[in-house]
Amino acid sequence: MYRLCISLLGICLLVSFQKAHSECLPLSLTQAKAIAQEKGSIELVFFASWCSSCEPHLKNKDDKNVLFVAAFDKPERAERVLKKYRPEAKCYFEKDITNILEIITLPASYVIKKEEK
Repeated sequence: MYRLCISLLGICLLVSFQKAHSECLPLSLTQAKAIAQEKGSIELVFFASWCSSCEPHLKNKDDKNVLFVAAFDKPERAERVLKKYRPEAKCYFEKDITNILEIITLPASYVIKKEEK
């Protein structure tokens, strides 16, 4: 009986961990520039789950060349908010971008243009 309880507890913990795990992908500036080279110009839209001013930016962006980047937030929380407004959108979380681009307030956006060769 004791082993059964421990096994069930382990399964419950595993299921709760899987639900809390985020699908937001880490995104560096180097990776964003590579995506811009592939897709053409892209717009990075920085948002957070706690930022009520960010909601219109999540609702109104229709372009396929927009990357939604969680900043100053936990990826799991940001992903939930993004999925609420944009279920089809991919979620990213910033690795170094906010420091390099000096993003200090939200919402914010930044355009990266495709470099001509």
